Amino acid sequence: VVRHFFSCFHLLWHVEYDPIPGAKNGLYQITVEITDINDHSPTFKRNSIHFEISESANTGSRFPLTSAEDPDVGVNGLREYFLTENDNFVLKQNSNPLDRETNPHLSLKLIAVDGGSPQRSGTVNIDVTVLDINDNAPVFNQSVYKATVMENSPRDTYVTTVNASDADIGSNSIVTYYFSDLNSGLSDLFRIDEKTGVISITGSIDYEKDKKYELRIEGKDQGGLTDSSKVIIEVTDVNDNAPTISVMSFTSPVSEDSPPGTTIGIINVKDLDSSDNGQVNCRIEQNAPFKIKSNLRNYYTLVTDIVLDRESVSDYNITVVATDAGMPPLSTKRTFHLKVSDVNDNAPVFPRGVYSAFIPENNSPGVSVLTVRAKDPDENQNARISYILEDTNTGGSPVSEYVSINAESGVIHAVRSFDYEQIKQLVFIVKAQDGGSPPLSSNVTVKILIHDQNDNPPQVLYPVQTGGSLVAEMVPRSADVGYLVTKVVAVDVDSGQNAWLSYKLQKATDRALFEVGLQNGEIRTIRQVTDKDAVKQRLTVIVEDNGQPSRSATVIVNVAVADSFPEVLSEFTDFTQDKEYNDNLTFYLVLALAVVSFLFITCLYTELKTDKGILVVNERIDREQLCGDVTPCSFSFEMILENPMELHHVTIEVLDVNDHPPVFKKSDIMLDISESANIGARFVLDSAEDPDVGVNGLQNYVLTSNDNFVLKQHVNPDGSKYAEIVLQKQLDREKVPSLSLKLIAVDGGNPQRSGTVNINIVVLDANDNAPVFNQSVYKATVIENAAKGTKIVTVNATDVDSGSNGYITYSISNVKSNIADLLDKKYELRIDAKDQGGLTDSSKVIIEVTDVNDNAPTISVMSFTSPVSEDSPPGTTIGIINVKDLDSSDNGQVNCRIEQNAPFKIKSNLRNYYTLVTDTVLDRESVSDYNITVVATDAGMPPLSTKRTFHLKVSDVNDNSPVFSQGVYSAFIAENNSPGVSLVTVRAKDPDENQNARISYILEDSDLDGSPVSQSVCSEISNVPLYGSNQVVDFV
Repeated sequence: VVRHFFSCFHLLWHVEYDPIPGAKNGLYQITVEITDINDHSPTFKRNSIHFEISESANTGSRFPLTSAEDPDVGVNGLREYFLTENDNFVLKQNSNPLDRETNPHLSLKLIAVDGGSPQRSGTVNIDVTVLDINDNAPVFNQSVYKATVMENSPRDTYVTTVNASDADIGSNSIVTYYFSDLNSGLSDLFRIDEKTGVISITGSIDYEKDKKYELRIEGKDQGGLTDSSKVIIEVTDVNDNAPTISVMSFTSPVSEDSPPGTTIGIINVKDLDSSDNGQVNCRIEQNAPFKIKSNLRNYYTLVTDIVLDRESVSDYNITVVATDAGMPPLSTKRTFHLKVSDVNDNAPVFPRGVYSAFIPENNSPGVSVLTVRAKDPDENQNARISYILEDTNTGGSPVSEYVSINAESGVIHAVRSFDYEQIKQLVFIVKAQDGGSPPLSSNVTVKILIHDQNDNPPQVLYPVQTGGSLVAEMVPRSADVGYLVTKVVAVDVDSGQNAWLSYKLQKATDRALFEVGLQNGEIRTIRQVTDKDAVKQRLTVIVEDNGQPSRSATVIVNVAVADSFPEVLSEFTDFTQDKEYNDNLTFYLVLALAVVSFLFITCLYTELKTDKGILVVNERIDREQLCGDVTPCSFSFEMILENPMELHHVTIEVLDVNDHPPVFKKSDIMLDISESANIGARFVLDSAEDPDVGVNGLQNYVLTSNDNFVLKQHVNPDGSKYAEIVLQKQLDREKVPSLSLKLIAVDGGNPQRSGTVNINIVVLDANDNAPVFNQSVYKATVIENAAKGTKIVTVNATDVDSGSNGYITYSISNVKSNIADLLDKKYELRIDAKDQGGLTDSSKVIIEVTDVNDNAPTISVMSFTSPVSEDSPPGTTIGIINVKDLDSSDNGQVNCRIEQNAPFKIKSNLRNYYTLVTDTVLDRESVSDYNITVVATDAGMPPLSTKRTFHLKVSDVNDNSPVFSQGVYSAFIAENNSPGVSLVTVRAKDPDENQNARISYILEDSDLDGSPVSQSVCSEISNVPLYGSNQVVDFV
């Protein structure tokens, strides 16, 4: 008994006799149980299992296997499976993903084991073919390609060939080449054959524009995977460019005391050519005290070669010649105009060693005496000469009390009216000092000779004119002719002919009796005195000097002609005195003045009350007009008292009162200050002047309150005060373009006086503000295919600086397409705004492209299965396609349909993906293949369409039995026929194909007269084609 055929029998047993005594007749069921033994191994229905698994299958994907069968049962039956060790699969769970490129085929064994003893097993081979997917990008055989091309090479010149390989197979391995950076402009210069990877020239190659090009090449397979490589194309130069000279810095002027080797300029010399063509040598063309040195590559320093002398040469035109080493060489010249700035290396020089001048006495104060001039070959402040009186004394007084000098013009003025009788000449020293730092100076001697003027009348010393008594000269009556009566004595303090005196008798009681000596002033008788002559004789004598005009004095001489004194008294007792002699006292003022002519001052400001001997102020005294800034302000004189004669020294000091406020020379001070001025920068202000002195003079400056400046005050060596403002807070022209301050000068008097000047500060602009866009992001829309020059949007930036600092230029710094949008539906431009000082701001411009329906849909085949089995159920997937339309909105909305009437339909599962499936059961015997045309149409106006035809073959299944052409075949044969004779031929047809249509003819087992029919007839299969549908069978 074979247990795996029957595990038990259920028998119907019909009992017709009684085998067991007492049993009844009837039908009984008998059950026989067969106990299993492990006499079978697990077996698989097939020797091998074949899988085709995509290498893209996810880890964890499950693939059911054909089960093994074990006829045994219980513990002897199939118990478990084992899989041969491998890296990719485990039973029930994947371990590693597949990789067709590493293992295109896998061979595994599945072992089924039972639990019997001895244990038995069965094995099946699992053959896994890994299907390719596009999981490998192309790979260039070089990461960098290098090539060389001559500049100006003609169009279509070969450059190099790039090559990329793709480890995938079929269409997934077809690589196309293109330039990835389409916005770089290199596509105008080079092109690449998308199939061969050959790169050639399409534009003009200029070494001077680009010495080297870097092309980014993309290799893309049909599934869209890419690799990139770089192509470096070096351009070979020709000598077609002269050197260029760029000034990096140039200092002009340069100080004349700069030591040899002082840098005055740095230039950069470039030659766009290369090799010898770009090797440049620089020299200075003319003979000049400069040389050029090369410190760094392409950089040259222009330096002084010797010490400069501005007084010899004040400026230079320095021509630098740059010559390359090409054949022939090319040159460039550039001329630099250098000014030599002055240093104070020359003292002022007077053309003479001594200056002499003459001035008449009694000159007006302030009159110009002479002009001294010195020359200084330096310039500007260093040549600005100031003339100064050296401190010397004349007659015990400073020379400044006699003369002054204009510090700028060198004009010497008389400070006072000179009196020849007091001082005959002035000798002093004038210093010429320049404005350099430190200042240089030289001296010259000045002599001023004072000419005498006839400014003094003769003074009669004898006879003395008295007011209290009468003095008479006695002449005896016996006096002869020529008798010396008396002598008039007079002096003239002038000199020269101005002091030559002559005496004349102006009037007399008896002009015939006396005469006066013209030269000596002697009064003599000119005749004999007689008794008839009157006792009282009165003579008026005039004394004249020889000046022009002459000056004179008169004196009364009383003469008594008598022989005795009593006689005289009797005659002179009733002598009536003239009123001019009635004064009790006669004063003579002898003035000695120090600074100015106090003779004029005394007469102008004071008056002598001769009757009381009192000196009183005659009119208002102005100290400032009288003495200026000299302190103390005083004048002195001598007073002589006669009868008795006494000499008194009188000094009058004029005290200052605060009658003048400080005064500025200008009502406004204008300052131009750059807003880039550093903290601590100082700006000297014009000083105020106050004619008052001492505490009444200028004491202090006050600046109105402000945020930017503080006031600093200084004292000059001469005691005068000046002020400067110091920057304490940075200026900002954009906030405060100008400042108006007030400077107040205050004296110390009581009441206090002050003067004010406006300080108007114009803040000059510095480039301290970058441009600012009025929007951080600009948005614009442009229709695709818009014409060149179409306006898109206007960006605007403002710069609060002024002038050239506020002038803005715009540029695009990058062009970047939004990666999230396909085919440049949106552009992001980075716009830079730059002012003339190089400060920048940036803004973004987002340009959205409005679509037009200019792209037809594209149909890409993701997968297609052909042939498909005719027994595939309806809904069987035969292909997956991807439909795209580069347009957007309605223009990009696509509808798919199958054009002809066919047993298929198309379904949309995911966006842009469609599945082609069977709609009914196929019948290969009716239609063996189909041309399925898929039409994709967008919703644009007008709509655009694309067609794609798929050729599908239907594979056969054995669903048709062979069919005989006749239901019954009849044949006759004569008896006693020869064995093997042909009786009849039967024919059957099968509409299937290939193996399914191959027909074999077989005699069915049947009896013929109790014997098998095969003993009477047999069949042969002969001349049967491998796939024929008709076969001939001979029955013998």
